[in-house]
Amino acid sequence: MRKLLFTLLLTTLLVSPLYSARNKLVVCDAITAPKGLNPLLQFDMKSDLLHKQLFSSLVVLGEENEMLPSLALRWKRKSPTSLQLWLRKGVKFHNGDELTAEDVVFSLKSYIASPFFPLRGFYAIIEKIEAVDKHTVLLRTKFPDGLLVRKLSILRILPQKHYQRVGATTFAKAPVGSGPFAFSKWREDGSLTMKANENYWQQVPEIKELSFRFMAQREQVKALRAGTVDLLTDLAGTETKKVALAPDLALKKELCFLNYPIAVNNQRLPFSSLQARRALNMCINRADLLKYEARGNGRLLATFSMPGEFGHNEKLKPFPYSPKEAKAAFADVFGDKPKKVKALINKEGLRVATFIKGALAALGVEMEIVFDSSFEQFEDNEIPPWDLRIGPCPNPFGHISFIQSLALCSRSRYSLTKDPVFDKKFESALGTLDLVKQEKMLKELDRYVYEQSLGLFLYQKMKIYAHRRGLILKKYRSAMPLFGSMSWRN
Repeated sequence: MRKLLFTLLLTTLLVSPLYSARNKLVVCDAITAPKGLNPLLQFDMKSDLLHKQLFSSLVVLGEENEMLPSLALRWKRKSPTSLQLWLRKGVKFHNGDELTAEDVVFSLKSYIASPFFPLRGFYAIIEKIEAVDKHTVLLRTKFPDGLLVRKLSILRILPQKHYQRVGATTFAKAPVGSGPFAFSKWREDGSLTMKANENYWQQVPEIKELSFRFMAQREQVKALRAGTVDLLTDLAGTETKKVALAPDLALKKELCFLNYPIAVNNQRLPFSSLQARRALNMCINRADLLKYEARGNGRLLATFSMPGEFGHNEKLKPFPYSPKEAKAAFADVFGDKPKKVKALINKEGLRVATFIKGALAALGVEMEIVFDSSFEQFEDNEIPPWDLRIGPCPNPFGHISFIQSLALCSRSRYSLTKDPVFDKKFESALGTLDLVKQEKMLKELDRYVYEQSLGLFLYQKMKIYAHRRGLILKKYRSAMPLFGSMSWRN
């Protein structure tokens, strides 16, 4: 009788909502749903977090800022301009296709050729990609590239045969990768569901169903407290008190490679003037901004680089707050012209943009805000119509060149900056294979960025997670969590 009662009790627990919920995770990471899930067509902070769950890359960033094997089991430089990679055997895509060197060749060539991939200029140095055999790939570059292995960490590998059969648009609606989760469906309410990849080549996730919901920031904490969401990955600092007071919720904070790299347009007035760019940096009270936007959850920065990144120059100090000096400088630069600037922002950058707008208004400078969730890209040789571009940006491979390549490099479709001196120093540093020499050159480049005020430098953001108690989170230094590593405490 006792055995029968135990069996009935165990059966009840196994089928109860409480138990089944321990196999599921509902996440809110973004305000709006992505337009699709094709890494060749969509590349931004929020989309790439979803890509990371569905796809695998050749190498990954470790917690000590080192590169670790992923789909590539090992790699070796055959010469200063060639890199050979040996792939894991037996890796399967979600549709059952086996990973081969041909998939890697197809994927890398596709990224370099895609007009929608903003970093394609970053990979223009790659001259040839070839399959040596079924599980070996050889890359040849035009010149030595000291960053080549790190660059591979953000390129998600696609299944060539399936992609070519269904086409880019269909693939974006129902992607197939080799990551810890497989695409399941889009729901009518706009949410997205993934299922655990039971054939994952690493440890199979304990979370069997992963769902993403998209909602305005003001609704996110409400959903968490109501139990319709389990995890918020980007809690505003102003909302932390609400979560801390809830007995069934918890907070996790960590400084990671995430900041607000504000790009400035140095191709037209006012910011073609170094005096105006310096004034912009001096008119912002960074300490107040950090309190306003993040309740002090962060660290002030002198440039776009962050402590812990390879190449960060720790000797540089944040610009002083000097509104009187900034106002005089703006008066000199604008002269009799209307004191107006235009800023392109995404929704995640609204609070920071609002603060900057107020700081400029106090100096008599009007800032017009224009929203664009995708951060439109500009054609080569086109002078962008914006003076500032505002939005958060993570660094997925722990090297100062990543954010610089997006915000400052002339070849970037997201950059507002054209600076031949920067470009030359940037390419020279990345072409150096000796890591000691490369780090020295990068620190000198960091100082050049600072002295020329090539951007508006604010603060390193502390990532704040809010979640239901019992959810176990690990450290995610790149600000891009891998949900397959999470689990519920029994």
